[in-house]
Amino acid sequence: MEPRMFYDEIADSWYNIRHWSIFQEELGELSQQWDGGKLLNIGCAHGSDFLPLDRKKFSLYGIDVSTELLKKAKDFSSKFNFNPNLIAGDMRNLPFKNESFDNLICIASLHHVLERKERVGALEEMRRILKKDGEALITVWNKRQKEFMLENKIIEKKWNYKGRDLKRKYYLYTYRELEKDLNEAGFKILETFPEKTYKVPVIKEFSENILALVKKTHPNSDAIK
Repeated sequence: MEPRMFYDEIADSWYNIRHWSIFQEELGELSQQWDGGKLLNIGCAHGSDFLPLDRKKFSLYGIDVSTELLKKAKDFSSKFNFNPNLIAGDMRNLPFKNESFDNLICIASLHHVLERKERVGALEEMRRILKKDGEALITVWNKRQKEFMLENKIIEKKWNYKGRDLKRKYYLYTYRELEKDLNEAGFKILETFPEKTYKVPVIKEFSENILALVKKTHPNSDAIK
């Protein structure tokens, strides 16, 4: 099942089970480091990754392919008393002008795109909409984590919803692959690192998640001023 249909179907279940960000500490630290301005959450789902951010410091925007999850994001933001700008759209063709955002986050979303050309294209779109010197945090699942080490690069995961096993596919990255794609998209890689809950940070290759902090160092040649 393609991502939009899958998440439209399970939106209420996802909202209840995945209610909090698993990157609470990482996002909180970046929220303090970044200067503020317009921040886009790509693949925002119901909005849990907004919560660790300083919502007085940033003007928050979220985009997701699932209109049902965006409805849940309205519920979530009302529950926690903030008001992001929510847009339905696809990361492979972001509906924003060049250099529109000061920062962006893309949490566990890029790996839904199965073709490498399209993943690099999505990263190029992220770079396009960032302002010069804007930074982004991008996270994906790690192929070399214990659960997936013997799996193929593309895996199918089940979600039991009302007695039915619904399936969606993911592409599993390695650190080297993600770094290669980020370089091809034109980003400067500041750091790739494991999640803070990972127990052996000196051997990052086997973390559950790969986190990449990247920067746009050159403006787009056709930037809209």
